[in-house]
Amino acid sequence: PLPVIFLFYPLIVRWNMILDNFLFLCVTLGLFFGLLGDVLLLKQTLFLQGLVAFLLGHSIYAIGFFLSVPWKASLIVCGGWLTFSIALMIIIWYLFRRSKFFVPILLYGIFIQAMALSAINYELALARGFPYVAAGAAFFCVSDFLLALDMFYKSMPLADFLVLASYYVAQALIAWGTIFGVDLPM
Repeated sequence: PLPVIFLFYPLIVRWNMILDNFLFLCVTLGLFFGLLGDVLLLKQTLFLQGLVAFLLGHSIYAIGFFLSVPWKASLIVCGGWLTFSIALMIIIWYLFRRSKFFVPILLYGIFIQAMALSAINYELALARGFPYVAAGAAFFCVSDFLLALDMFYKSMPLADFLVLASYYVAQALIAWGTIFGVDLPM
C-alpha cells in the first residue's frame, strides 16, 4: 500500500485542485479505494471486500474520465474495445466458471473494461502525445487479470511481483496522467 500513498502527495500538496476539479476529486477517491482494496487484500479472507473496494475505485475513475471530456471515441474504437472486452469475458468464463467468485470476477471485469474505455476516450479528447491514463487503465487490466489467474486458475512464478508492478504503474500513470492532462489552477 505504501507506493499508492505516495501517489496522493501531488494531490494533497495542491488540495485546492481536488475541491475545484471534479476529475481530481474522482482520481483522489479512486486512489483512496485502491488503497483500501490493497489493505483489505492483505488478508485473504477479505478478498471479496477488497474486490468491491477496487470496483468502486474503477467506477469512480470511469465516471471522472467520462464526465470530464466530450465523447471522442469513434465507432471503430468502441467496436474494437467491445470486441476485446467480449473476448476477455469469454476467457474469464472459460478459466473461472468453476470458481465460487466467478460472478464477482465477471462483474469486476465488466467494470474495469468500462473504466478502460472511458480512459481511452479521455486520452482521445485530450489528443496529447503519450496516453498516460489509457496506458494506466491497460496496466490495470493486466494486473487484475494476472491476479485472477494466480488466485483462481493456476499459481504462477513471480505472480506477486508482476501483479504489484503492473498495479503500481497503473495507479501512477492514472494519477500523473490526470495531473498533467488538465489545466491546473496555480
